[in-house]
Amino acid sequence: MAIVVGAGEEDGDLVGPLSATALATLRQTSVTAFPGGHAGYLQHPAAFAATLKTALPPA
Repeated sequence: MAIVVGAGEEDGDLVGPLSATALATLRQTSVTAFPGGHAGYLQHPAAFAATLKTALPPA
């Protein structure tokens, strides 16, 4: 099962990106930066979908 650890590019040092970084460190992976902030899927739906599509492995 694929798990994408992500955070909004505009969220800075908020708890979400800090938690994502901690989780990525534990899983020995990286954080995928998604466009926008906490609700980037609403602010930038096309860019968010494109980022998600490239972050997920092929089905």
